[in-house]
Amino acid sequence: MNSEPNGAEQGPRRNETAPVAADPLRECPLSESDQRRNSFIFIASWSLVYLAAPVVYVGIVQAAICERMGTSDTVANLPQSVYMWLMPTPVLVAWLLPSQRFLKPLLISSFLALAAAGALVAVAFVVAPRTWIPPAIILHAAIVGVTNSITFVCLWELAGRGMTAARRGKTLGWTYGLGPVLAVLGSFLSQLLLNGSFLDLVRVPLIAEPWRYVILYAATAPGLGLAGLLGFFVVLPPPEPEPRAESVLANIGSGVRQFVTNRFIVVAAAAYLITYAGGNMILPNMSLYTQEVTGESPEAYAGLQMVLRFTFKIFAGFSLGWIVAKTHPKAGLLVTTSICLAGVLWALVVPGKWYLVSFGLIGAGELFGVYFPNYIVTCSAPARIRENVAYLTLLTFAVGFAGGAFGIISDAYGRPASFIAAAALLVASLAMISLILPKKPSPDSPPRLAGRDFSEEPMEATP
Repeated sequence: MNSEPNGAEQGPRRNETAPVAADPLRECPLSESDQRRNSFIFIASWSLVYLAAPVVYVGIVQAAICERMGTSDTVANLPQSVYMWLMPTPVLVAWLLPSQRFLKPLLISSFLALAAAGALVAVAFVVAPRTWIPPAIILHAAIVGVTNSITFVCLWELAGRGMTAARRGKTLGWTYGLGPVLAVLGSFLSQLLLNGSFLDLVRVPLIAEPWRYVILYAATAPGLGLAGLLGFFVVLPPPEPEPRAESVLANIGSGVRQFVTNRFIVVAAAAYLITYAGGNMILPNMSLYTQEVTGESPEAYAGLQMVLRFTFKIFAGFSLGWIVAKTHPKAGLLVTTSICLAGVLWALVVPGKWYLVSFGLIGAGELFGVYFPNYIVTCSAPARIRENVAYLTLLTFAVGFAGGAFGIISDAYGRPASFIAAAALLVASLAMISLILPKKPSPDSPPRLAGRDFSEEPMEATP
């Protein structure tokens, strides 16, 4: 793997904390037409994943089908657990296949495997004994866990290598503005397919088992297969010269070292985890609190909550993309974290049915999951993008403890107290972002936490 470029190789070292002005040609040597092509592929691929959200967002649908098949609650929860356990896969991929030449094959094969898996589960519903269906669903969840995480990292590498920061901002706006529209459509159609009704507003004849499940899984194959075929049209800049081969352990060591010693990356990753904890893991308590503020069960408003989350996300997606394209990558972090904070504060003080607006605000703020990776991509040398996004994905395991902590606070002091704790986390994240992170970071002169500047060292095994 290549060493990170360093703009201070000649002459006196510049101030390490000062951001370096970006040169568009240096950022991305591809032509405008090639960058537009990559942008379209990024938007289309994510949009097709959003359309398949009822199946590839593992959890609720899989548990309901398993329960319908007569399984225990433990088995019904296994698909989501298996999915989460396999999410660190990109770290192994980044370690074992770090070269740019693996980007397209990984992207194409992951999408095609995901499409094939959906088709095979659909076939299993028809030909396999009923007792085989839960294992098939769990196996599909495992494949989704591996392939989704790999495509996530590969698409971010494409955004980092295949377009400038300005174009990336516009691309993110279209992706996360259009994508949630398709997620709403997919969720609406799956609700009609599985229940024959959507909030008692739209009704259709209910399709008999197992054919409604066959249609649900088989419908994901064409779109995800198309996403795989789009990967053949990705255009990447000429690969940088390959350094002398180094051992896997040396490669892993150098990758981890450059991640944990880059101050901007470390602070952005920490703020991401804190925002994730305060702005996402509080949602179960917010849902449970619905009965206290509206007088009705949380289930009565579950569908409306999802509609509000995705609807707000649509408008926020377009707006944030424009803001980042016109300003700087840091704006995406500040705006999304602030919206999460607004959602939590709304839940804390607004009574009655207007309380449900808090789910829309949280839905818009959830786009922090887009703009924090975007910031880390901007901080990363091209050869390190896939690896750094993979490390960020791995770190999200730590966020799982926040849900239990909010539950303990809620049991001891009441649900509003858990909202206050979540708000405090979001305020801390905003402070970190505002005070430490630059508006326009650059990989050309990465700031180091301590010790030597490893970006100038050759990444070779030490004899």
